[in-house]
Amino acid sequence: MPAATPGKDGVRLTLIARRLPLTTPYVLSFATIDALDTFFVVAEHQGRRGFGEATLLPGYGGEDAATARREFARAQALPAEAVAEAVRDSAPFLASAVACALETLADPSVWQAISTGRPLAAFCGGDAPAAAATNARRLAEDGYSVL
Repeated sequence: MPAATPGKDGVRLTLIARRLPLTTPYVLSFATIDALDTFFVVAEHQGRRGFGEATLLPGYGGEDAATARREFARAQALPAEAVAEAVRDSAPFLASAVACALETLADPSVWQAISTGRPLAAFCGGDAPAAAATNARRLAEDGYSVL
């Protein structure tokens, strides 16, 4: 269930959490990931919308899904512009998603530039150099330019 804050500044932030199963496990040196905890933040004000996203990955920080939900709930009483700063130290991935949602709300051209449907970035895993090279070639052929 999304959590929302109307905010004193009239901006409404909504947090949507999803656990997204991967069709192919993402193999890291310290873990194999078969699902991603992803958070989407929607900022709404006067009929406009902005969007942000954060995917929490083990090993890239101490933030987990429970922390992100708790910190968003804690910051709900604040004006939207203060939420990213309020959660920055405890939930940096979430802070990034909030900041992005507010940025794309403030400047619709940013959202238009990134919503072209063009592949932007992909995970390129592999448990051996040959497998990683094969995956990199396939992703490049699919149009990804950042791996």
